[in-house]
Amino acid sequence: MTLKKSKNRAVLVFATLVCGLTLSGCQTPLIRSIREVEPTPDETAEEIPVPTSLITFSETGFSPELAEVDLGTAVQFENIGRNSQIIASDPHPNHNYLPDLYTTPIYPKEKYSYTFKNPGRWGFHLEANPSIRGEVVVR
Repeated sequence: MTLKKSKNRAVLVFATLVCGLTLSGCQTPLIRSIREVEPTPDETAEEIPVPTSLITFSETGFSPELAEVDLGTAVQFENIGRNSQIIASDPHPNHNYLPDLYTTPIYPKEKYSYTFKNPGRWGFHLEANPSIRGEVVVR
């Protein structure tokens, strides 16, 4: 076989491969957004409320974020942060789910007590930063 025939054959093989890949449906990989990624089992697991009547809080959040108490239980909110905070019921800014859950400033190392009188799930937040939230499940 001559050199010219060898080059022509190589070009023909390459062109055949390219056409075959194109016609077979090969595509560039799909890049997905991080928001489209399937959640891990831990992310889909239902949160289990922590049985407690003490909820600590600071500028960074509530602990636990989801608590469970019996009907009529007084829950203590203790400020372990560096700044005074106001706790208010959801939703912000109306606070109408539990309008009486709207505290005066709770200073560091102080506690505030609130008695839940109705069963259900009751959300609350820090008034200065409503994205910092917690919830009490009342049985």
